[in-house]
Amino acid sequence: MACSYSIQLGKKTIRATLIERSGSCITFEVEGQRHSVVVTPELSSPTGAIPSATSSTSLATNPPPNRAAQSSFSPDKIATPLPGLVAAVLVAVGQQVEAGTPLAVIEAMKMENTVPAPRSGIIKEIYVAVGQELALGDALVRIE
Repeated sequence: MACSYSIQLGKKTIRATLIERSGSCITFEVEGQRHSVVVTPELSSPTGAIPSATSSTSLATNPPPNRAAQSSFSPDKIATPLPGLVAAVLVAVGQQVEAGTPLAVIEAMKMENTVPAPRSGIIKEIYVAVGQELALGDALVRIE
């Protein structure tokens, strides 16, 4: 699926190679480094096709997490044990999980860390999305 695009960022043009697309998350490579972004609704077409990146197309990273929702204490909220970037969300709302079930993958310092469920239950809310930056202690999911 590797396709190359020229992307105009202000006055600078960069060359990006599309590596993978999963839903609204796009992984591309620029100057040997991989980056993941979430395509905002303005960029995606009704068919889900990736628009041509020409003169002024811009890619937006995920919006910052809702810190109010993530930081309000609840014993049901499962927090990230380290700061980093959400590389994958491995569960869905309504899913039954057992203790140890992988919930999400957090990339920190070029390493991927899987966050397991500390207990069994049902996923009631997911507070994060792929590509989102997290601070230590931000809520990932709520399990009841």
